[in-house]
Amino acid sequence: MLQSLVRPTVLSLGLLNVCMGVNLHSWSRNVETPVWQLLQQQLVSDMGQERMYQNSETVVPTTLIYLMSEYEKAILKPLRIQKERNDSTLNIHLIGATYLFEGLSDWNLLAEWMPKYIRTVRIDLILGSPFQEDGPSKDEQGHRIVMDVPDDMQGQVDSRLNVSLLQTRSLPRRKMSKKKKVHDKMDEQELRKKSCGSHLLGTKGVRVVVKCHEKLYQDVWDIIPKPNLAMMINPGFPLPNRRAFDGVLRHLLKKKIPTAVSAQQYVDGGKAHEVWSNGRTPGVKLVPKKDFADEVYQTFETLQMYEAQVVATSSPFPYVYTDGGDVLIKNNVLEFFVGRKPGATRIKMLRRMHEGQPLRHEHADHAIVAELANSLRTPVSRPYARAMKAWARSSMSKCKKSKTVQDWVSCCHVEPTEIEC
Repeated sequence: MLQSLVRPTVLSLGLLNVCMGVNLHSWSRNVETPVWQLLQQQLVSDMGQERMYQNSETVVPTTLIYLMSEYEKAILKPLRIQKERNDSTLNIHLIGATYLFEGLSDWNLLAEWMPKYIRTVRIDLILGSPFQEDGPSKDEQGHRIVMDVPDDMQGQVDSRLNVSLLQTRSLPRRKMSKKKKVHDKMDEQELRKKSCGSHLLGTKGVRVVVKCHEKLYQDVWDIIPKPNLAMMINPGFPLPNRRAFDGVLRHLLKKKIPTAVSAQQYVDGGKAHEVWSNGRTPGVKLVPKKDFADEVYQTFETLQMYEAQVVATSSPFPYVYTDGGDVLIKNNVLEFFVGRKPGATRIKMLRRMHEGQPLRHEHADHAIVAELANSLRTPVSRPYARAMKAWARSSMSKCKKSKTVQDWVSCCHVEPTEIEC
């Protein structure tokens, strides 16, 4: 049994209590004893299952280790070849990331569990909505961290704008409900400083370089290194407001980039403690139940329409939290794909959606309406359009006959400050 002394309960740089070299050889036995299982056992031993499920800073690094362990051949085999040329850099793209969630991850934990032939990890945070709150983030003491960021910076960045980190402006998005217990606040500069940079981490001195791009993926994929692994957390496709992901999916599939989609689920009538008290079986292949209200099925069915070679598994490293009385399990299911199925049909692009007759939306938040309308004007492929229509038929019946931008805006606009799409 691996006797790692990683202490995720103390997450700040340099305070991990680890034993030199304990993980150096575990990757050579990954097939027999998956590394992710050893990591999970150690975290449960150190933290307890309940606290592990409520720690936002470990979710991303542990999930990346799981993906590398579970799909080692697809992700790490090219790096084992590159090590002979002293080019052992692991490149990771986190698409649709936010500073509060992915940006505040404990990369020390990732560095400690790297295979010995990887000396550098480059993480590109693709921050399409950099200051959006994407589930509550907590520090190492379990206190919630909130932003102190102007409203006009809390939406999606504009595409094709060569803006610096100090000049980003975006449209506001719907926010999560306010929480009572607030321990710390961080403004935009503090979030950037804490999230981006280069550090030697772990007992093995792995260099982790975090590059921050407040842009859409389409605007940076040609100027950053091709990834060994890409991940999207709660991408929300095929909703009308997420049509920019069509271009992302086509790119990832065409380039055959190993990619994971992390999806969240609700606990029906449940309580947070029931998630860990009832037990879970991690790493098990799943067939998502047909339910377009469930992000797991939404995203999986969309990938099926692109004829992606995709498999879904239960995540060993979920994140459980409550919001407005609901219990959510973030990162509950992971959908992994590399390219399209053999003999897949050519993906056809559709024409831009007709604008239609502008309609009045009394008391509407015009910024939110404009954001949805701009998304609807984005040309998409036939698979995305099919998936979006299938979602509407199932979950938004009043939108099922929508054909124009204004039709969709009207049917999606349920309240003055809320869009259901």
